[in-house]
Amino acid sequence: LLAELHPPDFPMAASPYNQEAKPIGHGRKTCGKGMKQFLYPWGQPIFYSRGAMKMMEKGYRANSLVSQCAAFDLTHDVGNQVLNWMYSLPMAKLPPLPSLPLMRDDYIGNHWVGREDMRSQTRRKKYKSGGLGSWSFYGTHKKWMDPKLKHPRVEQLVTVRDEEHKWYPNVTGFHQTLTYEQHGDPQTWEEGQWFTMQYSDCMVHVV
Repeated sequence: LLAELHPPDFPMAASPYNQEAKPIGHGRKTCGKGMKQFLYPWGQPIFYSRGAMKMMEKGYRANSLVSQCAAFDLTHDVGNQVLNWMYSLPMAKLPPLPSLPLMRDDYIGNHWVGREDMRSQTRRKKYKSGGLGSWSFYGTHKKWMDPKLKHPRVEQLVTVRDEEHKWYPNVTGFHQTLTYEQHGDPQTWEEGQWFTMQYSDCMVHVV
């Protein structure tokens, strides 16, 4: 799908249009409040181009995402917001897809889709949807393959066409941090290196 917007080797990501750009981090460990350059959407879910994965692969091998999650006390869905922002990764907006039963029509993903044999152990049984297996990976896949659920047309890959609303454009805030000042762009870091950005680092240039 992303290849319809740019060639596969172009580094970019995409998330649902309802995932608004939020301050970097979460809760008390949020930096750059009120600054547009410190806003970026969470990955709930997120899609990467081949170029993005190629650009970030050294970092992943150096535990980049795990390190940033630990530094900001985040789970991975919010932690990849910090990581992608550090790479200044452009983020496109995707439109809603047809929903599964009992899901909002602007969702293209959902929590608690997992292994059927683990379902009985979840603490959130009240969030079950429909009949047996509807939250398992197999059950979810089977429902999405229903011919009644139409996939979006290519021209609907973004909710609007003008550049102002097509992208989450403010991805340069990392260049204002102490981590960038000391170590530069993550793309230039050596194999095995990851300079974890701490909460205090991203606040250094905020007035």
